[in-house]
Amino acid sequence: MNWASLGKPPIQQPLTILFIGALVSACGGGGGGGSAAGNNTSSVGIKPATPEIFTVYQNKVPSTGKDYVLEIAGVSLENTSAVAVNGEPAELLIAADSQLRFVAPGVAAGEGQTEISVTTGGQTLYTHVNYDAPIDQVSKVSVGRSHSCLLRDSKQIYCWGRNTSGIAAANYDPDIVYVPTRISKYNASLTALSVVDVATGDYHTCVALENGAVECWGQDSRGQMGNSSTSGSAIPLAVDGISNATKVSAGERHSCALLATGALTCWGEWASGVDIGDGDTPASTPIDGITKVATAIASGAAHVCALLDNGAVECGGNNQFFQLSDGSLDGSSAAKSATAIASASNHTCALLENDDVVCWGYNGNGSLGSNSFVGASSAAPQKVDGIDGLTPDTTAIAISANCAAMETGALKCWGENDYGIVGDGTTEHRLSPVAVIGLDGVNRSVAKVTNNANRTCATLETGGVMCWGYALYGRLGLGNWDSQSSPRPVSLFNGTDAHAIALDMGQDGGCAIDTSGALSCWGTNDNGVLGTGQNQTALEFTDTPMAVSGIDGISATATHISRGYSSACAVLSTGAVQCWGYNDYGMLGQDPNISKNASPTNVYGLDGTTKATAVAIGYSHACALMETGAVKCWGENYDGQLGIDSTVTTESYQPVDVTSLDGVTARATQIDVGEYNSCALLDTGAVKCWGSNSDGRLGVGDDQVYQLDTPTVVAGIDGSSDASRAKSLSLEWNHGCAVMKNGSVRCWGANGSGQLGDGLTENAYTPVEVQGLPSATDVSVGSDFTCARLSNSGAKCWGSNSDGTLGRGNQLDSATPATVIGFNGDNAALAALSVGERNACGLMTNGALMCWGRSSTGALGNDYLKNNEPTMELMAESPTGIIIGF
Repeated sequence: MNWASLGKPPIQQPLTILFIGALVSACGGGGGGGSAAGNNTSSVGIKPATPEIFTVYQNKVPSTGKDYVLEIAGVSLENTSAVAVNGEPAELLIAADSQLRFVAPGVAAGEGQTEISVTTGGQTLYTHVNYDAPIDQVSKVSVGRSHSCLLRDSKQIYCWGRNTSGIAAANYDPDIVYVPTRISKYNASLTALSVVDVATGDYHTCVALENGAVECWGQDSRGQMGNSSTSGSAIPLAVDGISNATKVSAGERHSCALLATGALTCWGEWASGVDIGDGDTPASTPIDGITKVATAIASGAAHVCALLDNGAVECGGNNQFFQLSDGSLDGSSAAKSATAIASASNHTCALLENDDVVCWGYNGNGSLGSNSFVGASSAAPQKVDGIDGLTPDTTAIAISANCAAMETGALKCWGENDYGIVGDGTTEHRLSPVAVIGLDGVNRSVAKVTNNANRTCATLETGGVMCWGYALYGRLGLGNWDSQSSPRPVSLFNGTDAHAIALDMGQDGGCAIDTSGALSCWGTNDNGVLGTGQNQTALEFTDTPMAVSGIDGISATATHISRGYSSACAVLSTGAVQCWGYNDYGMLGQDPNISKNASPTNVYGLDGTTKATAVAIGYSHACALMETGAVKCWGENYDGQLGIDSTVTTESYQPVDVTSLDGVTARATQIDVGEYNSCALLDTGAVKCWGSNSDGRLGVGDDQVYQLDTPTVVAGIDGSSDASRAKSLSLEWNHGCAVMKNGSVRCWGANGSGQLGDGLTENAYTPVEVQGLPSATDVSVGSDFTCARLSNSGAKCWGSNSDGTLGRGNQLDSATPATVIGFNGDNAALAALSVGERNACGLMTNGALMCWGRSSTGALGNDYLKNNEPTMELMAESPTGIIIGF
């Protein structure tokens, strides 16, 4: 039956495979691997014997009726006879090798200890896992024309993309939201602010709240906001007269709500001049919740379809492309009864009880997936080719209008592919389903999928989100405008409980690597230093970490990062080195005729054939540490900073071997570069430096030496005894520091602001010991200040504090170490520390980043500065948080 409205986002109940833990004995040399949100401990043993200690890789709190997998390495579980959770019997599904799959009984999710017992081979094994809190995963993604939103289990929403009329930010600022950003109004602590569903239209967004209300924001030119007005609003406003909604859908210029009664109400406009009811307030439809009860809805551009409780599908709205169907899905048989539906612009698909998938409406470029053009459009549902339910690989558990998630966890897509939305790595239209790259059910399994005319997003079983297709205005949520023809993880929601594991701060910004190997940068975009593929005209700066183009943890994985002044470099897992940003003197390892590059590009000759392990980039040159312990440098050489025993060659974009640091006669273990100088820590504990000696920055003890073009030992740090052995070093601009074997710190070079920490402000041409500093593990040097991470996981800084760079809550300089607020070693778990020109960040053991200092161009990586207040306000005098993943 056709009428003037109705539809449903797919109802999908896929088999959920969640790992309670991949358990590996720490005593047996196992361990490592992924980390989890919240602290956890676990044990596996035979009661009442003392349990052995194991590592839990991924936390999931058991929930009633969900399937879980338990793995105990080294223990055969194929003879398992029983499983229990907190003493309650669980339904055992599969017992094979070292894995069990079972259905959890009635166990409350949340805080506290969960006990799992396994009876196998005549003995009972027990595991206990303590959880701080359940993991907050992504439950839905809604893809609009140029923006998207996702809903998390915590009933909060995050949006990204083009922010026309405030649709992606619930605020008119900024113009583009590059990565998922929480809509701050909604808070799960109040039912009136807890989101249970979200829908994105062309230029508006609607949510259903836990209290039954519906709110919308964005453009309202055709009454699509449903509040008796057509003026539009960037602030969410209540839809008139709705108090019992459970779901929402949105199209080009219309919106609909499914009510708790099963009735459907819609508002706005189906097509030009064709209003729904009076246009700007909700109107009833033939789906009244009495004679016809809907369970789900799905909107296209100008139509909506509803799935009824008897399996029938009814549609209403514009029928230009026969998208309202011929009414044959009437629920009379398994072949005519739907279990899920999904709509795109001008067509709709349904998953049927007999496991077929059928589509109807517009068939341009194979949108119906039937392996043929049945004319431009079809009112009769067409069977999608090759999805027949005969095998797990051909059985769909969830659908979108152009994709199906299979029982195996793999994803298949079809249809128009101009922007790569099919995800097969091409832009060729596909008349039949093809496999989506990387979503094969082995490495990644898909739980849900959604798409519109220009992009596709999939929710993984891990709770992560991947998107691909058209990226204009940041609509993929990857932090850039780079369109993708295969899936890429959405920034901050990659499903790996990703968090930062390494970082480096540069001039007015920083970069961090997360657990997946993906790389994000924030701060100024001078000369394209963010690496997003956008130049400074397109993107001046960002206070939100943005994905570096191509280094996404899938196509390329970063292992080391260096952020310089207007350039940055990364070492990949292949051993290759890639750089981006300003290319003065060929410092990117690329032809100097190329002035800048906003995307990562291989350094000449460092393509992984000879592997690098670390890289450092400074003002106009860079160096790489090779796997052999040799050092190579490139860029400017006017002061001998390339270390090639000559300054005749004033620059080289091709990496050159540093004299004597060949990995044989001398082997380096760490490198760093300053403004016009370079240093290396050797495996003997000696430190050697070369390049400019202005202000004594080489530390060689002679104020008459202006430059050295070969590596020379820093005075007193020659590795000849324990007292002269260093274990780490750091350089910046015109001074350097080293942590000695005994935990003391020695510094040399410029000291006008007390950055050497000796209580004075006089330059030092030989290293001086930092005064009053407890045992240090690392040191990091800024332009005129220094910070050290201490053995108790605390932090102290000294030198200039004009931008709050010392993190002590004021702007008072200190020529001796001062404790960073909150980093006193009592309650801070500081894993690493990195200092930039005028700011610093600490990496916590839980993956969080805390930053302080100047943030005039978003250098602190948070929204501390969206209002461009006076310079004195563009700083944080004590650490503030930044999100990199979970």
